[in-house]
Amino acid sequence: MLSKKLILKQLIILSILLFSLKSVSQKATGYIYYDNIPLPDVNIFVKNSSKRTVSNGEGKFVIKTSIGDTLIFSHVGMVTEERRIEQMDALKIHLTKRVTELDEVEIKKRKSKFSKPKTLKSIFGEIEVDKLGYAAYSFSGKEIQSYSFIGVAEALVGRVPNYKLTPKGVLLRSFRKNYALWDINGMLFDGLPPFIEPETIESVLVIPSAAGTVPYGKRGAGGVIVINTNRFKSWDKPKIELKQLYSIVYKRKDLPTNATQLSTLIKTEKSQERLKSLALAYDKTGKLALALRLNRMLFSYNPHDITAYRDLGESLLKNNRKNEAWNIYLAYLDKHGEDLDKTALGIIFNDMERLYHSYGLKKTIGNKFDSKINPKINEEETRVVFEWTVPNESLSIEIINPNNQSIHFLLGNNTAQLSSIQELFLDGKIKGNWKMNLKVNKDIELDGTLKVTIYQNWSSSKKLSQSNIFSITEKTKGSFKLMNITL
Repeated sequence: MLSKKLILKQLIILSILLFSLKSVSQKATGYIYYDNIPLPDVNIFVKNSSKRTVSNGEGKFVIKTSIGDTLIFSHVGMVTEERRIEQMDALKIHLTKRVTELDEVEIKKRKSKFSKPKTLKSIFGEIEVDKLGYAAYSFSGKEIQSYSFIGVAEALVGRVPNYKLTPKGVLLRSFRKNYALWDINGMLFDGLPPFIEPETIESVLVIPSAAGTVPYGKRGAGGVIVINTNRFKSWDKPKIELKQLYSIVYKRKDLPTNATQLSTLIKTEKSQERLKSLALAYDKTGKLALALRLNRMLFSYNPHDITAYRDLGESLLKNNRKNEAWNIYLAYLDKHGEDLDKTALGIIFNDMERLYHSYGLKKTIGNKFDSKINPKINEEETRVVFEWTVPNESLSIEIINPNNQSIHFLLGNNTAQLSSIQELFLDGKIKGNWKMNLKVNKDIELDGTLKVTIYQNWSSSKKLSQSNIFSITEKTKGSFKLMNITL
């Protein structure tokens, strides 16, 4: 007979295996039917996530999910179905028609119970809905939420002419193959949008017209969907000049001057934030080998953190080890695979675009990398990457262009999976002084650092970059200047 200890050990192992099985991402497959006939173009997605797909002509679907997730099946005219994944057997889903029975109908002209939004804020400024000179479709947040809200992309199905939701994005024009661009709180997203909590949505504007998408250039060729949430508030313009928030600066005398002194500091310094600041200080004072050493060590502490990969890749690049830098970015893509958040994928991919075009790797890599940009077009853009080390608490960032148009977005504590790192692009055709400001809430205690990296002419051969680190503590309250950039 087995001993009690052995039985207990086997039960523990079995529990661990079961827990692992639940947490490991797998692929769910199945077929969807209506009246026993395969149903194509059904939207399937994992609840509270951005993972989604569409059934094919045979009603078949495949979607990446995990045990314990809930799949939602949505189709115009059909009752939305939810199915919790208990095991990875093939699913058979039978949808039923949505039927509304009416006894006596009295036709009256009445106002909609949902008020349409009058204005929305986009990355290019305010849009006055009533004064648009082109076709567009507007919805209030309450209206969107009333559509048995699943996701904002799904909620618009059947409510905008020619609107088609696909696994890769939304098509707004039947004769075009370009996917719609999403302008969410002044941040641009290609393909499908990140999941947005329904109760935060205030207004949505769908712009299929080419006339309305001119400011977005080629990225808006498939139309634009503008979304404002209640996390996107205009700042009150201060009557006094904002205080300058100074970046952390190390003087040369404060820095260990050799590897031995650095090793001694590393043994006593417990704050990774200070070590990251120290690595940047070495970088700025030209001690690139010591900066690389620190970044390698920090990478070993945080092997899953996108910022650790980026810091190490940039440090390798500055030490003229560009092939190793390329391999670091490839390692991140390989390690995280299909689970990559769209924000992370975009940022890493743009790091690789810069390396590919600006550092001569195009000659050695060739067709192994599918570049998405044209350097002659994109080189005038300035890329800005924000990294915040306390993802559970939010900072508000404001960017004001030379035309006095502003956008705002949150770092940390929002609905994006990687809310503590964001990137945006400044249009180099708008010449003049671009202002960057920071607002810290008064009701939260913080202790972290904000890193802002500027890549001017980011895809050209000029290789200009500038990084600054700001200390954000419980004493940092109110609104501050971060920096200005002249384009």
